Amino acid sequence: VPRSFVPSIDAEDSEEIKLLPHHPDILVRNGSFNSVPLMIGFNNMDSMTNMLFPNGRDRFNADPHLLIPDAWKIERNSAEAREIIDGFRRVYFNGSEIINDEMMWQWTEFCTDREIVFGMSKFVDFHYKKQSTYYYRFSYSGAFSFTQVSFSIFFLLSYHLINLVFLAIFQFDAIS
Repeated sequence: VPRSFVPSIDAEDSEEIKLLPHHPDILVRNGSFNSVPLMIGFNNMDSMTNMLFPNGRDRFNADPHLLIPDAWKIERNSAEAREIIDGFRRVYFNGSEIINDEMMWQWTEFCTDREIVFGMSKFVDFHYKKQSTYYYRFSYSGAFSFTQVSFSIFFLLSYHLINLVFLAIFQFDAIS
C-alpha cells in the first residue's frame, strides 16, 4: 500500500548519536543544518515493488479516496475529492474506475508520483532556496523501457543501482 515520502526522525530516548533529531523543516527554519550541496532524486519505477503486493491495488479499487494523498486534507466524498479522483483516473488509468492487471505500469507510475515525487518535490522546493540542490529524475526509457526489462529478482533489487551509474557519468547544474 502506498506510503507518503516522510523522513525518519531519531527517537528522543535513543542513546545513539542522533542524525535527525527533529523534522527537517524545523531544522532548516532554525538554521540547524550544514549548508552542503544536496542531491536527491527518484526514478520513474521507484514504486515497482508495489506490483508484488496486489492487495494494495485492491484497497484502492475498494476505496478510491485512497488515491488522494493524506497531506492534501481533502474531505472524503466531497465534490473536490470526486474531481481529484476522476482526474487521477483520467491521467493514470485511462479513465477506468478499476485498476486491473493490465494497468500495472500505470499503477507503478501513480504510486511513484503519490509516494515519492510529491514529497521530494516539496522537499526540493523548500531546500533549493537555502543550499545548492541537484534534483534528478531517472527514467527507464529506450533500452531500459519497462517492456524490455524482465521482472527478475535481480532487477527488482538493483534498479536504483543502475541510475547511480548515470549520475557518476553526467554533469549536473544546481537548481537556482
